Amino acid sequence: MFPMTSRVAAPLSRTFLFRTFLFRTFLMLMVCAVSTTASRAQFNLSVNSPLTIQTEKYAPVTVTMTSANDSWSGAVTLTCSTTAPYVSCIWPNAQQTFAVSAGSPATATIYINTSEVFKYESKVQPSRMQGVALCSLFAPAMCWLFLGGRSRKKAFGLMLFGLALLPLGALTGCGSRITPPSTPPGTYSVIFNGYSGYYAPTAVLQLIVTP
Repeated sequence: MFPMTSRVAAPLSRTFLFRTFLFRTFLMLMVCAVSTTASRAQFNLSVNSPLTIQTEKYAPVTVTMTSANDSWSGAVTLTCSTTAPYVSCIWPNAQQTFAVSAGSPATATIYINTSEVFKYESKVQPSRMQGVALCSLFAPAMCWLFLGGRSRKKAFGLMLFGLALLPLGALTGCGSRITPPSTPPGTYSVIFNGYSGYYAPTAVLQLIVTP
C-alpha cells in the first residue's frame, strides 16, 4: 500500500504547485497593469508663478488643468496647502472640482490672502484721523465745562495741556483700531494638488509678500 500512496501523492503536489504559480503570475500582471495606469499622465497642472502681494492684501492666481493626451477627460479636484503664516486660499463660490477634457482645458481662479481676515480693509471702520478729530473737539469742551468757573488763564493752560496729549491718545486709544495679524514679508510656497483617480500632479506657486 505504501508505494501506491506515494505514486498518487506526487502528481497532486505537482498540480498544486503549478496552479499556485499561475495564480501568482496572474496577480503580478494585475498589479503591473494597475501601476501603469496610475502612473500614466492624465492631465497637467500649472500655475502662474511667482505672485507678489503686499502684506494684509490679497490677489488672484490662475491654476490651469490641461489634458495630457487626446483621449483623457474627467473631473479634477484642486486642493491648496501652505505653511506660510496667515496665508489662505479663497475659492470663489466654493468650487474646487472642474471638468477637464481633450482640447478643452479648465482654469480656476483662487484668491491668495495674506491676512487673518479676508477683505477686512473693505469693511467700514473708523479711521485714526477721525478719532483724533473727535478727541480734539472733546478735550477743549471738557476743559471749559469743568473749569468754567475758574480763571481763564488756568482753563486756557489746561486746554493746551489736553491738546498736547492728543497725539498720545491717537496712538494708544482715541482713534485707534484693531488690525488683524498678517503674513510677515518674505518668500513662501503655496502648493496646489489636482486629484483625479490615482493621478495627482502638483503645481507650486512662489509667493512673495512685501511690506
